Amino acid sequence: MARSSSLAPCFLTLVLAPVLGIAAPASTPATQACSGASGTAATVPASDIDYPAINRHLLTPEATQRLIGLQAEIRKLDLSRAPEATLVRHRLLLAQAQTQAKLGMSVAAMSSLKSLPVTSPQAPEALLMLAEMEVKNGRPKAAVRWLRQMAEVFPEEPLTIQALWRAAELNYPHSRQAIALWQQAARHADQALASAQSWHARSQQPDFLDRMNSDKLSPELWRLARAALTDPAFASADAMQTEARRQLQCLTVNQDAQLRRMEKNPRLLADLNETVETLTAQLQASRSDIAQREKAFLVTAQGLKDCEARHGNCDELKDQHAAQGRELTGWRNRVQGIERKLAFLRQEEENLRVSGPSGSAGTAVASQLTSRLSSTRTFMHELLQQSLADAVQDWESLSAEAHYKLAVAQEPRVHPGVVPQK
Repeated sequence: MARSSSLAPCFLTLVLAPVLGIAAPASTPATQACSGASGTAATVPASDIDYPAINRHLLTPEATQRLIGLQAEIRKLDLSRAPEATLVRHRLLLAQAQTQAKLGMSVAAMSSLKSLPVTSPQAPEALLMLAEMEVKNGRPKAAVRWLRQMAEVFPEEPLTIQALWRAAELNYPHSRQAIALWQQAARHADQALASAQSWHARSQQPDFLDRMNSDKLSPELWRLARAALTDPAFASADAMQTEARRQLQCLTVNQDAQLRRMEKNPRLLADLNETVETLTAQLQASRSDIAQREKAFLVTAQGLKDCEARHGNCDELKDQHAAQGRELTGWRNRVQGIERKLAFLRQEEENLRVSGPSGSAGTAVASQLTSRLSSTRTFMHELLQQSLADAVQDWESLSAEAHYKLAVAQEPRVHPGVVPQK
């Protein structure tokens, strides 16, 4: 983490992160029936954002061309329906302001920065950059106002400590104001460190993720673990968690419905089996009968052909041939009806056997979904723990530096150019 008070250009590359390589359970009668019972799952609209083009513009070395490209992408994002369009637009507005500042377009750069809402993740950087531009324009008091606003709105943002340091430097001729700002920076750093340590300790609890999901997300936790919470891989794992829970719930609903059917008719499976056996026997008999009728039909057809070749009276044979054809068609339709019934009943029988309350397929799918929940949960928990551990380390360093700077301001005899090593 940079400790300098100057804001170096930082063009954020929006690279799509790979999703977790966790396979979904295979489709089975249990999940198929489940999806029908629970309705259609909510789907995330496909993104219409051209990330490769955005990355190319962000990495364009020539500032004028970069600015033209960024402005074109911002116009596209204004029309985008993608759920992440607003966040991406805010990132590009910050990059646009940095590029405009580099080209000497200070008024346009400040306008771009002021267009970012205070709720944007880029707002702290924007406020710090506004202050630096005010300094360059010879308005240090205006810069201090921006820096103080940043400290009020984002008390636990690491950049806030840099903002307070910068404000203290700008007020250094007025020693009381400067020392007050150094003290404020030290208090902010200590409070943020205590908060980070507290959240990191909580994250060690096995039910931390459940508690975080059950309550409204704490703004304090959001600021400390934003790196994890905004990671596309974390979002992907969270979506997998939601889908796995939905499928498990659907599977339970399906099994409960089948259990109620079994309770109402304990002989349901046995009756289905008997009906299948009866229809199978009828199908075999009907097919045998059709074979005999087809032979008789062919014999009559041949006799009719011979009669017509002799130019005799064939009316009786014609009537017989037509009647046999109608009967044969009727028997074939009957066989098709039996086959459709058999296919349906066999599918129902299979569903009851494998997807019922004690079915093997239902148990296998439930096991796969439970495993999927566990793996994604572990990943999300570890990502949050690492992010909070990094926050503790960063704030320990900032707190130590803040107290040193305060000591330098209060005791001029301390050499200002030496920062004690941890």
